[in-house]
Amino acid sequence: MLKVLSDHDQELLDDLTQVRYDDDFVVIEVAQVFWMSPSHPCAVWHPVTILSKGSSDAQVLRAQRNTLKRKTFFGFCELCQKRHAKGHMHNSSICQNCASDHLGVVY
Repeated sequence: MLKVLSDHDQELLDDLTQVRYDDDFVVIEVAQVFWMSPSHPCAVWHPVTILSKGSSDAQVLRAQRNTLKRKTFFGFCELCQKRHAKGHMHNSSICQNCASDHLGVVY
């Protein structure tokens, strides 16, 4: 049985992962967030998992959820205790929101 995700992690899953079905495979993709300018985030989609077309819905969901563990795309903020897209991290351990709220950083 799959663990229930926090609302925040479910939002990340909904916004930053996608499942693409083609003729032979099921492809799980993750958006890598980067900034074109200080006010314009951009996302580039990367395939991270390829499953056979016959994979069950549970297998696809499990693979999609496992993308949240990938440190290439997501970081964990020590202050708010939430996972964030790497592009929304101030550094390796603090998200941009917490950097603004607690450290006085202005973006």
